[in-house]
Amino acid sequence: MNNDLLTLQQETIDENTSLKRLEELADISELAHLVAQNVNCSPETLTQLAENANENILKTLVSNPSTPTEILIKLGVKLPQELVKNSIIDLWLLEDDNPLYSYNQCSVAVS
Repeated sequence: MNNDLLTLQQETIDENTSLKRLEELADISELAHLVAQNVNCSPETLTQLAENANENILKTLVSNPSTPTEILIKLGVKLPQELVKNSIIDLWLLEDDNPLYSYNQCSVAVS
């Protein structure tokens, strides 16, 4: 493996990497899945990744508790098994305004 790529991979998974740097690294296709996994990545970068991602990146995004709720809900419809593994679900279940419940109510009302 190329030493430069290895160095970039290590930078990408480091939770201390700046938001701006993670945004830059997200543009490198070999690193996008690692950026999608970083819990300190900005919601904007995670949203951008969701827009143009392959299925592996989408699976990674749905597992990241920092992914914006709207994206998680949309991806969760397609990837429910990955969504239930996301640690944010436990917190949602404790909330009165549970996004899963709210989404389900909207779906029923539209049907």
